[in-house]
Amino acid sequence: MSTCMALMGLLAFSLASAEPGVTPSIVRFGVLMPLSSAFAEVGVSYYRGARAAFEDANRAGGIAGRKVHLVALDTLPVPQETVAQAKDALTTTIADEQVVGLIGAVGLPSVAALVPVLESHGVPLIGAATGLVSQVRDPAGWVFPVRRGDEEVMEGMVRLLSNMSVTQLAVVLPRSPDAARQVQLLRESVKSGKVSLVAQVEVGDTSIELAPQVAALMASKPEAVLSLGSYQMTEALVRQMRSAGYKGLFVAHSDVGTRKLIAALKDGARGMGVVSGLPSPNATHLVVGREYRTAMERLAEGERVVVDEASFEGYLAARVALEGLKQLGTGPTRRGLRYVLANQPIEVSGLRFDYRKAGERGLQSPGSLYVVTGDGRISQ
Repeated sequence: MSTCMALMGLLAFSLASAEPGVTPSIVRFGVLMPLSSAFAEVGVSYYRGARAAFEDANRAGGIAGRKVHLVALDTLPVPQETVAQAKDALTTTIADEQVVGLIGAVGLPSVAALVPVLESHGVPLIGAATGLVSQVRDPAGWVFPVRRGDEEVMEGMVRLLSNMSVTQLAVVLPRSPDAARQVQLLRESVKSGKVSLVAQVEVGDTSIELAPQVAALMASKPEAVLSLGSYQMTEALVRQMRSAGYKGLFVAHSDVGTRKLIAALKDGARGMGVVSGLPSPNATHLVVGREYRTAMERLAEGERVVVDEASFEGYLAARVALEGLKQLGTGPTRRGLRYVLANQPIEVSGLRFDYRKAGERGLQSPGSLYVVTGDGRISQ
């Protein structure tokens, strides 16, 4: 009886001391994105990009003898749902669902709400899908974005517009806290430059009846119009302003869902600018861009390859996570992964990610403003 009790005690100790999300043969990450709701388009694409990177790693033998697995954590882009899903994945007694790290999460409120959960469980969040991470109160550094922040995105866009001799800019935004913060960053960016913000117009994110907004925009006579809303709203905006005689430039934030927007506008998307905190997903002049496309082609298995900003961001987030695991070698842990990311640069096929300085955390290359070409592709 005593021997049996001793064995049971040893088993209980080994289970209690086992690293969450790690077994002798597997390391698990959770992708925390909307995958089945009305918001699923971006989430599914992000998940596919992360999965493409992990499957490539597994084809090459995994990391330190372990396969890397993704656990799909289907959520809504609201704090309560995001936190609930994260807690389940971090504390569940079902071994196949525990994770060593989290990837994704949509929007500033959700990411901010996750920080106490990340700290309490010692787990990093990689690739948060928001350009407003700098406004999250995260002094200990548990959130690791891959995109450049919207501060730099707006500054870069204003600088490029100024170089194009554009001086009059208008912005159209949905009624959301994130969009309001983006506009505040835009206002900071135009303060000392040659570009003036001549109009700020609010709409419902999926609104398509925009007559009052179009009238206000036309009256302000902008040379460029920036849209921070959904692809539905942006499509309606472009069509209705063109019908009203607008001849200027349209620019959309990459979060608009560029692939859907191009498909909806067809030839009307030609010449539209897309401002992003990442390189273009068609950046085949970059090694990582070519690797991303190849990984997506393998994942598609002969079907049409979907290349867009969301899957590229998911791919890069997964690559950063994988590089962190490589640095840890045979002993991956939640806190160990966070320590590696926070204390040394991560190289991903020519892109450098550095999280050591509070004001410059993430991708060390600038973001970009790229253009939709005549055949509907996103140029480099």
